[in-house]
Amino acid sequence: TNAFILFVDDKSVPVVSQLQEAGWMVERVRDLVDIEDIKVRRSDVIFVDCKGVGKKLSKTDQGLAIAREIKRKYGNSKRIVMYSEYATYGMNTEYRKYTDNQMSKDSELLEFIAMIDTELEKIR
Repeated sequence: TNAFILFVDDKSVPVVSQLQEAGWMVERVRDLVDIEDIKVRRSDVIFVDCKGVGKKLSKTDQGLAIAREIKRKYGNSKRIVMYSEYATYGMNTEYRKYTDNQMSKDSELLEFIAMIDTELEKIR
């Protein structure tokens, strides 16, 4: 596929290299400050960690702040999947407003691929 996938995560994510080995164009950045960054502009699906990223945009919202800014700038041309190692984190109205989907960080590779395919169908 010619889709670009971006992970915004302050920690290393094993699925990034697994997706790369499977032929996907995937990158990870430790954080985002500028949502006009080339990596954001060329990405189709962006996985954003809930915690530990986006603190420069908002100390309280963190990952949600990144999702909100990307949605405000790019609308539905970018699909945002909020993901977390905390399976029970609350997806309140604010999250649902600015993210397209959610999943657990410890999902299997095939679950990530299914999520990417699902989200890509919505922008193609």
